[in-house]
Amino acid sequence: MMPKMKGRDVCARLKANPETAPIPVVFLTALGLADHVKAGMDVGAEDYIVKPFQPSELKERIAVCLARHSNP
Repeated sequence: MMPKMKGRDVCARLKANPETAPIPVVFLTALGLADHVKAGMDVGAEDYIVKPFQPSELKERIAVCLARHSNP
């Protein structure tokens, strides 16, 4: 867990700022309930990965995310 601020709050702040809004956000978290995933996606997350995860899955999903943003 992040100290002082939740990941959703960080994502919301990034997405509210025009300078940082285009940065893709991928949540990597132990919070995997459907409500958690929905809340993360609702604040602008590009993807939501629940721990435990396979490193190969993380690499693949980040590659897809980056490809999506490098080819608008």
